[in-house]
Amino acid sequence: MKYFTADLHFDHPFVAALRGFITDGTPAEDIRAMPLVERYRHVNVDAHDHTIADNLLCLGKGDELWVLGDVASGNAASRSKAICLLDRLHVPRKHRHLILGNHESGMHPNAQAMGEWAEVFGEIAVSSVIRLTDGTPATLSHFPLRQSFIDGIVPDGCAANALDPAWAEYAPPAVAPLHLHGHTHAKTPLEFPGRAQINVGVDAWGLKPVPETALARLAEGGVA
Repeated sequence: MKYFTADLHFDHPFVAALRGFITDGTPAEDIRAMPLVERYRHVNVDAHDHTIADNLLCLGKGDELWVLGDVASGNAASRSKAICLLDRLHVPRKHRHLILGNHESGMHPNAQAMGEWAEVFGEIAVSSVIRLTDGTPATLSHFPLRQSFIDGIVPDGCAANALDPAWAEYAPPAVAPLHLHGHTHAKTPLEFPGRAQINVGVDAWGLKPVPETALARLAEGGVA
């Protein structure tokens, strides 16, 4: 079975705060304004990280995992923590694929970062086109479709910088019947109605990876 996910954001206290892992009631926006070291005093980052990693541990040796970007917060320490967590997965390394996001060193990762990600991913790419098991072609990118950036309309519930023009050049055109992405942190997988694109980010899926069977139901207009 193919599984898809995005926006894991291991070791990212502000994202963990937005996802409900604040320990003392401090507002998330106040945490965002704090120095990085201070943020960890108000957020249970380890609980956040292990919740997401444990959900990935439910996948087996016969499964295939596609992570569509933003695995960690972007710095070397968060990358090291993410690699330790991903190294525990039952999915074989050769069946783990990383599609680069803007937190993977701004889409231009240095050789050291690429080498470290290669320890736990058998394939690394900026984007990809695959076929789901039912034969449906799908483009894979961290970002929504390019037309969404051109329209520039950020749907309700998305991060304010979800359609930042700085990333538009990495957003692919619609070349397949289905487009899978992350990046927006929307709580719904269908934040762009009228377009065949599905958000597989953990914010839209209860911090869990998405099986391709759920994607097929959504693409057909059903429920996940």
